[in-house]
Amino acid sequence: MMLPKERKRAKIVREGDPGILQFAQIKELSAQWDHLLEPMGLP
Repeated sequence: MMLPKERKRAKIVREGDPGILQFAQIKELSAQWDHLLEPMGLP
């Protein structure tokens, strides 16, 4: 967990569009990735 002051400075620089992601965008992507990583039910 990041402290509020750290969140304002948090950035990811990457290739693609947008090239720089702010904390809110990082948080949104993280939620999408968590959904993808949820274990699937076994038969």
